[in-house]
Amino acid sequence: MSTIVTNDFNSISNASVSLYEIQCFDSPDGRYVVTAISLTYTAFVLPVSVFVLYLGWKQRRLLSGAAMTHSDFFTYSMAVIELIGVFVYASYYCGSYTRLPAMLLLGVFGWAFIWPAQTLFPILTCVEHYLAVVHPITYRGLRRGGGVRIRNIITGCIWLICFAWGAFWVLLYNHYYKRVIAAFMLILFLIVMVFCSLSVLRVLKHPRPGKVGSNKEQTDQSKRRAIRTILIIMGVLWFNFCGNVVTNIIRLSTELSMRCIGEGLHFVVILPSSLVLPLLFLQRAGKLPNC
Repeated sequence: MSTIVTNDFNSISNASVSLYEIQCFDSPDGRYVVTAISLTYTAFVLPVSVFVLYLGWKQRRLLSGAAMTHSDFFTYSMAVIELIGVFVYASYYCGSYTRLPAMLLLGVFGWAFIWPAQTLFPILTCVEHYLAVVHPITYRGLRRGGGVRIRNIITGCIWLICFAWGAFWVLLYNHYYKRVIAAFMLILFLIVMVFCSLSVLRVLKHPRPGKVGSNKEQTDQSKRRAIRTILIIMGVLWFNFCGNVVTNIIRLSTELSMRCIGEGLHFVVILPSSLVLPLLFLQRAGKLPNC
């Protein structure tokens, strides 16, 4: 039996899956840290994602003829991917506990699968707010059939990117430069965020002529909501970027306990990215206290 287990883990190693995460479950301290933090992550993400999808389904039933906003569509897509993430995380930890290579590989794939969505869907939400404030005529045109088609195509591309990134992460799991690529991608996304933020701030500071009375006040409120949303998402992405830098440095430690701590802190880092769109959606729906 031990020979079979050894062969299984040799096959994992040949498939480019590192074993230090598995060793965390052999250490009582490592097992406690990783399990406690991952369960906390699940306790936040799972109910929020389910509640968002339930509200979306309920709204579609009550307002069957109403057009879905792009932000809501991105939020629903994010909630679906987060639910997938919760289940693949469960596969990852079951594979680590039970030493089942197939479950472990599925978990590693899923771990990477959700990362692009956690970044790209918030970015698209910011781009939508940018268009609504800076290019309102273009935005109104994109809310019709052509814009919906473009949105659906972009969303389909994000799903393909998620699958490709998951496969890339598994194949190059022991190569550290994959994390460098992820860091450069985050920097690129942050540049987009800064551009959107500065553009909206410029429009707020120098409003276009012709807006008077209540229309001007209503427009200014919409712009302020847009910049608030953009700044919140940008702050979350900055936290994601800085947190990933810290956790990756910790993972370079030669001490197993420190590497296990870095593994657990990964869930702390990605938690805001997982929750930002659902919480903004719940705020718009009036489901959060004092909102």
